[in-house]
Amino acid sequence: MEELREIMKSFLQYETARFKREECRLRNMEQPFSRIQEQVSLIEEQLRLQREEEEKLRKEEEMRLAEEAHLIRLQEERKLKDEEDAFLAEEVRVKMTEKIRRERERVMQRQLEEIRAQTHAEAPSAAQTQVEKQVMKTLQAEKAAYVENLMEAIAKEREKELRKKGKLPSDFTPPSEETMRHKGKQKHRAEWRHMEESKMAKINKCRRNKVLFSFGRGRRKCDKGNFVTVD
Repeated sequence: MEELREIMKSFLQYETARFKREECRLRNMEQPFSRIQEQVSLIEEQLRLQREEEEKLRKEEEMRLAEEAHLIRLQEERKLKDEEDAFLAEEVRVKMTEKIRRERERVMQRQLEEIRAQTHAEAPSAAQTQVEKQVMKTLQAEKAAYVENLMEAIAKEREKELRKKGKLPSDFTPPSEETMRHKGKQKHRAEWRHMEESKMAKINKCRRNKVLFSFGRGRRKCDKGNFVTVD
């Protein structure tokens, strides 16, 4: 019995020692896996943070692009509205000019009819008939010149709008060397344009007064765009 007990005791000690050695071996084997697992966890955390940062940057970029697109769209809409307003203003101006021209033509026609009625009431003379023909010729010439100038102005305005939109090439021609040399001796068109317009206004006023006063009393002459009665 004693020998059996000793054998059992020795066997238990052996098994206990073997179990401890196996446990130590397993622990030693688990340490590398634990370090690897920690590294994997760190890498996963870094990847997660990187993905969050990239997502944040992507959203900020999308917001920036959306804001830029919104600003560009607002600018285009404002530009289109300004062009439409300018076009409507030009159209209204043309209509008002045409209305004024028709009213002026109607008044002059009525005055001409009154003159005709007066001349028919009396014995018409050759001088009166000649004056009436000159008045009609002047009216027709003014009407034709006005229509031509109006159509030319409309065509230039439309061509300017198309060129501004890039649908027509620019027609700028550089000045010659001779023009650049004598540029200092010449007035710019903007400087004498008002003088030219004032001169044309006086001429038109002179013609209009000539029509209005051609059959009045006395003799009238044109003095700087105004008719002055000369007895």
